[in-house]
Amino acid sequence: MPSSTPVYALPYPLPTDQVSEGANDIKALADRLEAVLGTTVAAIPPGAIDGQRLALEVHGGTVGDPSVWSFVFKSGYWLFTGGAAVIVRDDATILTPGAYTAMGPNIALPALGIYDLAYGCRFSDQAAGWMAPHCGASGWDPQDAVAYAATAHTGYGGGEPLAAAASNGCYTGWISGTLYSAYRGGANASYRWLRVLPLTLAAAGMTLDDVLDDAAPKPVPGPEPKA
Repeated sequence: MPSSTPVYALPYPLPTDQVSEGANDIKALADRLEAVLGTTVAAIPPGAIDGQRLALEVHGGTVGDPSVWSFVFKSGYWLFTGGAAVIVRDDATILTPGAYTAMGPNIALPALGIYDLAYGCRFSDQAAGWMAPHCGASGWDPQDAVAYAATAHTGYGGGEPLAAAASNGCYTGWISGTLYSAYRGGANASYRWLRVLPLTLAAAGMTLDDVLDDAAPKPVPGPEPKA
């Protein structure tokens, strides 16, 4: 039975191993090296092991697309170690409606995870305007938004004031799917943008229920009853 190194868990044969097992030992070492060194992929791979590294290519940005995010796998989750943010931008001017409506730009998130999110736009016209990123194309409400910002504009002697509104960045809860930009208020909005970086991604195949179950406090077993 081969042993393994303490840091990267690279397997190696022991003197007591059978010579006939040499091919299997070499294959086990090769498989482990491939996992530790990682490779650039387009989706979270299944069967990850602690210490495995990953370079995830993320498309969809309009600035510097694609981005490559680096991760290391630990205790069931991919931990972000570096990479450029995904940024989407739409300079077109839209009229914000009376109720929250998804009007872009949007980002398709690569996996269930916790993300670092920032967003903003330029509001104009003598009206209030709000922008709220949200996962889900319906049920818009500031209470449910991933983050929320608002800038109000009132008349300045009949002119048309301009103001930039931007978040300072925020951490989301566990989200997946498409991150939409929604607006309301009656103002014009232009130079609209979203910026996303990951913090932690769930392993392939994990659902939100799995993640929440992991985070839930586990009962502490009591003492064994005496006979």
